[in-house]
Amino acid sequence: MTGKVSGGALDRNEEACAKNCVERWMDANLAVLKHLETLRGPQ
Repeated sequence: MTGKVSGGALDRNEEACAKNCVERWMDANLAVLKHLETLRGPQ
């Protein structure tokens, strides 16, 4: 996000970009947790 800050709220494009970024972050964390579970093995 390289645009001028014009207020406290995100504009439509910034909001979509931030939402996509958060979703990718959540996907990555879920993938890491699943991988760690496989490394831990059955209990």
